[in-house]
Amino acid sequence: MRSRIWFPALILIIFVVLVVNGSVELSRAAMVFPWALGALGAVLLLWEIVKEVRGTRKGVSVEAQGAGSTQLLAHLGRIAWLLAILPMLYLLGFLITIPLHTFLTLKFNGEKWLLSIVISGAVGAFFYFVFALGVKVPFYEGLLFLYIAD
Repeated sequence: MRSRIWFPALILIIFVVLVVNGSVELSRAAMVFPWALGALGAVLLLWEIVKEVRGTRKGVSVEAQGAGSTQLLAHLGRIAWLLAILPMLYLLGFLITIPLHTFLTLKFNGEKWLLSIVISGAVGAFFYFVFALGVKVPFYEGLLFLYIAD
């Protein structure tokens, strides 16, 4: 029960610290994407915390039903996927990493090739047209592309 409250709370605190730090140091144009993602993530994390607190008050908890060790393994898998995106972002930049990470996530979860390609392409196109062209968010280009451009 505690991990179902502290894990989203910890991620929420990290979101808030990163968004506040970025808001102080970066321009408004650079912060449009983190604000949008941070707001959506904060709402979802708060919903998870509220849902678990309500379930705890009613005496209903997933871990109380004997799924404690399997939930820990599920959290470790999610953390690994979150950590896998960081080197990809650093090396390839946002506009390559977002569809690539989406594609890899779908394929490793057993989706078909065509569906994975279509969804990844749609996600990449969405981020490019909405954020890069529409809102003009300056995305990080990635170390590889910065090296090639020089």
